[in-house]
Amino acid sequence: MASNSNDRIRFRYGMCLNDGCSKAKAKEVQQIPARKEFVCAECGKALRECPPPPKGGNTKLIIAIVAIIAVLAGGAALWYMTSEKPTQTTTHAGEGGGKSDTTIVADTLTQKPQTPAKDGGKKKAPVVNQVVTKDFGYAVYKGRMKNGKMHDDNGVLTFKKAHIIEPRDIKQRTAQPGERVTGIFEDGHLVTGTWHKNDGNKESIIP
Repeated sequence: MASNSNDRIRFRYGMCLNDGCSKAKAKEVQQIPARKEFVCAECGKALRECPPPPKGGNTKLIIAIVAIIAVLAGGAALWYMTSEKPTQTTTHAGEGGGKSDTTIVADTLTQKPQTPAKDGGKKKAPVVNQVVTKDFGYAVYKGRMKNGKMHDDNGVLTFKKAHIIEPRDIKQRTAQPGERVTGIFEDGHLVTGTWHKNDGNKESIIP
């Protein structure tokens, strides 16, 4: 108690009330020698006298700073633990009776596992029915075939002599030499097509 009385005799304590002063905004308690003018050390405005600050007044500030640092450190640790890490593979090689450790770091984000080809690395081209030209005697067919039969969504059948276009056609329409039929063929039969006649006319055929 004696020391506090001596401080009051030697110093006066006050707070600045000027809104534009940084010391006033910080609510800082200023210590002014008793023989000096009782004004703010920054703005020069008169101070309002107040009790001296208790010893250890910065304890709360220190605790707050420590708490903030702890929160930041915890967040950084959580981010590090949840983020994807590269995998490490350690191999041991014996040389001269000793062992040496070699660490190989694999980037799991850029590397993809490679599976060996079953055919020894040689890729086989997919089998695709090629467009062929087939002479049936009464007509020449151009298009893809399946099991030796006409099978194409865009086949062409050009007649060499008069012949029934499609045996399943109830109208039994007959094409003349030089005429052709284009359309969809399945399993050797015309599903739907267009009959191009020698006189320039066209007729749709749906058996």
